[in-house]
Amino acid sequence: MQYFVIDPCYLSQQLCLKHDEEYERNVWDTFVDKLENEGGKAAATYLSEQMGFKIIDVCRTGYGDWENRMVSDTPDVDNLLDAYFYADAGMFCVAEKPNSEQVKALMGTEKRFFVMSGAEFESDQEPQVEFHYDPDWSTVDIRGTFQGKPYHLRSMNVEEADRYLM
Repeated sequence: MQYFVIDPCYLSQQLCLKHDEEYERNVWDTFVDKLENEGGKAAATYLSEQMGFKIIDVCRTGYGDWENRMVSDTPDVDNLLDAYFYADAGMFCVAEKPNSEQVKALMGTEKRFFVMSGAEFESDQEPQVEFHYDPDWSTVDIRGTFQGKPYHLRSMNVEEADRYLM
């Protein structure tokens, strides 16, 4: 199964392809309200219901809008397909990549799902996701198995990002 780390604003924008901007804005406002008042899991559940595929969890970046990169702490497991992601709305999430039926239901067509600025990875089953919120720079740890081998992916911390991204 494929998953990605992405800013949820890129996901909610897909709703405009089948609905109007007002609908998407209402979904986004409700999502942000849930994130602020009920936490990442509640916001992820709500957005999952709107999108038709699972968003596992959501977190604020702390830093605001930023770019980051996923790295693997298990070099013998090659499941990281695309490492870079951006957070233009100051938050990020881990979500399953929708299949063709979910895309058709979401967009009303079978055209390819438009993912912008998402790090993609593969996992045998839904991964364990642990966000570490920091007002200066949040990170995520993702653990699971791929092809029967355990893996650990993580986003760069602020020191690593200063060296490699800035």
